[in-house]
This record gives sequence, structure tokens and C-alpha cells, in this order.
Amino acid sequence: MSDDTFTGIVHKFSLLRALPDGRDLDCYLAIGEDESGTPRVLDLYLGKSGDELTAHRVLMELASDLLALDGGIAVVANRLAYQNFLPGGQVKSDGGIHSCDSICDYIGKFLKNRYGV
Repeated sequence: MSDDTFTGIVHKFSLLRALPDGRDLDCYLAIGEDESGTPRVLDLYLGKSGDELTAHRVLMELASDLLALDGGIAVVANRLAYQNFLPGGQVKSDGGIHSCDSICDYIGKFLKNRYGV
């Protein structure tokens, strides 16, 4: 496997009633893992209605860059968890997290749960 080829997962979660019109915001977290299962790339895809949430995309790009520089998943997860800015609230997912303060908060908590940090 070359250095730029990863396996991984796509995890879907929805923030309930997070959009101005009361609809749910669907989010897809893509995690690229190397041969050892260590996360190396993070990306966030938002449902069509969430396209204006560019701050979240920038934070995910920075988190992915930090992973690429071997910042470690613990550093990334701790930086993202408990960030408090909209949207946030009740969550529907199979990740064991039922509420969050923001999308980044959810992702930080998910990474902590998945990778045991």
C-alpha cells in the first residue's frame, strides 16, 4: 500500500432540528486509516443544507493536517471535543453520543470513543 492510500470508515450522524427550518443536518465523517488502523486523514461532508457551515470544514482540514504531521489522534480529538458553537444539540447516530455542543465536539468525542483516547 502506498503512503497516500488508506482504508477507513464513513460515519453518519445527524444533528436533530439543527437547520433554520427545523430539518435535521446530516453529516458524514470520513476517516482514512493506515495499515495499523491509525487515523491519518479526516474529512467532513455535510448534507446539502449545511453547505454554508464553512468554519466546520476549515477546522476539519486543520485537524487532518495535524494528523498528517503526526500530531496524534489524542491531540486532535482533545482539540475538537467540547468546542461550543452552532449548530449543536441532540444527535442521531450509532456512535453512542446523544448530544453535542457543535459538529466539532461530536467528532472529537467520536474519535475519543473509537480510538480509546
